[in-house]
Amino acid sequence: MPFPSSTEAMTWSELVELAKKLTVKSGDKVTQYGLTYYKGNIAANQDLLNLQLLQMGSSAYSSDFKSAEYTKPEVKKLLQFWADTTKSMIGPNPLHPATDWVGQLFVENKAAMMMIGYRGSGFLKANPLTKDRLADFGVAPAPVADDGTRISPTAFGTGAMIYSQTKHPKEAWTVYEWFLGGKPEEEQVKAGLALPGTRKLMELLPKETDFDKMNVEFIQNELKYNNGTMPFNSYLTYQAVDSVFDKYFTPVYYNKDTVDGAAKKIDGRTKRPHTRRHSVAWLPLSENNP
Repeated sequence: MPFPSSTEAMTWSELVELAKKLTVKSGDKVTQYGLTYYKGNIAANQDLLNLQLLQMGSSAYSSDFKSAEYTKPEVKKLLQFWADTTKSMIGPNPLHPATDWVGQLFVENKAAMMMIGYRGSGFLKANPLTKDRLADFGVAPAPVADDGTRISPTAFGTGAMIYSQTKHPKEAWTVYEWFLGGKPEEEQVKAGLALPGTRKLMELLPKETDFDKMNVEFIQNELKYNNGTMPFNSYLTYQAVDSVFDKYFTPVYYNKDTVDGAAKKIDGRTKRPHTRRHSVAWLPLSENNP
């Protein structure tokens, strides 16, 4: 089968249909997954839902993040999409979790596609199972929601924040500027393991080989669609939201609950806690190169 386009995005539905064609089974056992996700399971999670809803011009959260509405029609539609996708067995999932990190499955030819960021190129270049066959690999843009707008919001891999009431803002900024824009970041960028937060460091991305050039050209095109912000809840920890999905949506995969029932339970567990929270100040990495 030909590689997907490296410039035109598939829809999420098209991605899943392609993954089904690439899934190989021997009896009831999957010998090659069609699609894997770097975090682990092919299943509903906050990362994928936040992206899909952003592309649809929506969000599960209210504008002030005081409440969540997973019972919205567009949210329930996506939850049903992931329930069906999970049961299709195109990738590791809560019903049959992977026994190893999915990146390892990918380099061992046990997975045809892997959803991962730019750092995946550095991983393939360093891995002994793939470093001598980089011409075997291609890249494809982040999928777009059916009838949605193409948005690929994540460019700089890791952000940072400084507490607004800190007694040492200048010292904290000095550390962040060095760590995220100095030598440590330079080494990550040169190895192809990270996209930098400044235009200056973008010049250090590897460009020596055909594989490197393919990835740089791909990223330059993808950055055209970096015009949105993922709506993560600032009042709930990332792990807390993950645990809510694990607890209340996993039963759907086992037919122990419905999408509607799980959505109502998630609504009740993702509301803003009644505690006083301190403010934080988000700082750009560079005033001239945000």
